[in-house]
Amino acid sequence: MNKALGFFLFGLVIILSALYFVNRGKIGNKTAKVQPTGGPAIEASPAAVLADQTKIVIYAAGTQANGEYPTMELRINGNPVKTWTGVKGDAKLGKFDEFDYVYPGIISGEEIQVAYTNDMFIADDEDRNLYVDRVVIGDATYIADSPATKTTLLDNAQAQQAKKCQEGSTFSRWLRCNGYFTFQSYDRAFIPAPTPGEKLAAGTMIKIFAAGNLAGGDYPALDLVIKGKVAASYRNIAGNATNRTLMEMDFLYSGMVDISEVSVVYTNDYYGGSLATDRNLYIDRINIGGVDYYGDAATVYQTGVWRGAVCAEGYLRSKLLWCPGATMKFGARKL
Repeated sequence: MNKALGFFLFGLVIILSALYFVNRGKIGNKTAKVQPTGGPAIEASPAAVLADQTKIVIYAAGTQANGEYPTMELRINGNPVKTWTGVKGDAKLGKFDEFDYVYPGIISGEEIQVAYTNDMFIADDEDRNLYVDRVVIGDATYIADSPATKTTLLDNAQAQQAKKCQEGSTFSRWLRCNGYFTFQSYDRAFIPAPTPGEKLAAGTMIKIFAAGNLAGGDYPALDLVIKGKVAASYRNIAGNATNRTLMEMDFLYSGMVDISEVSVVYTNDYYGGSLATDRNLYIDRINIGGVDYYGDAATVYQTGVWRGAVCAEGYLRSKLLWCPGATMKFGARKL
């Protein structure tokens, strides 16, 4: 009897211990309900991090007026969360300062605003402006001059009138008056970051590496044409072709695409009567699915290349587009 009673008591202790650990949510490696202080129940495994985070990186530059550079403000759902003063860099050379912020939660582009708050305009002498090249939210990149990006102006009516600032889809990376960018997620704005050389199952990543010179108060603009249709437009293409400072323009095409289906069109040529006032576009290369295709390759058919005092066309082996509507059609022939 004593031996039987001993086995019974031992078994009872084992059962009670198991029930205790189940109630504490700690049995085995199973997911359990955990009730954090002051919050709702959250599904968590023993090693889980309960608070997800999103890293936000803004690449920006600015011009000064009255000895002061732009002030930039990051807003989430309309509420300021971070302010940076003295935004410098050099947009013309494609040199941008990097501004980081970690948000304690999951967030998307629609919830974020990048604001410019200290505009100044002194006649034609000094003009303080903010240039936002792109915003990276988690593993997604939002381009400021995408058709999906909206500009909203704040209250500085005098500057808005002087600078002719506009709201809506302005296709510009500049905030020239107090205001902010709002980002949206669709194919021209939302670019998942691929690993090098990766061909995405959801589509094809296309990158354009280009530069341009200022003339007539503006930089070159281009259209990316895929299968005969304009897929994306880019403006303010600065950089410097001579020292190989190139700007990168990214586009995620929602499907597979061959190099022979891609063209680049120069859309805003300008000539003021001299070399110093001659706006031109330099296309170094495009990258499709991790493969580089150079603008002066023997397989590229070009129009609008300056040859012998005329705008010529053909397989001209040039990376420069000089004339109105000049085009590079990649993969036009096979060698």
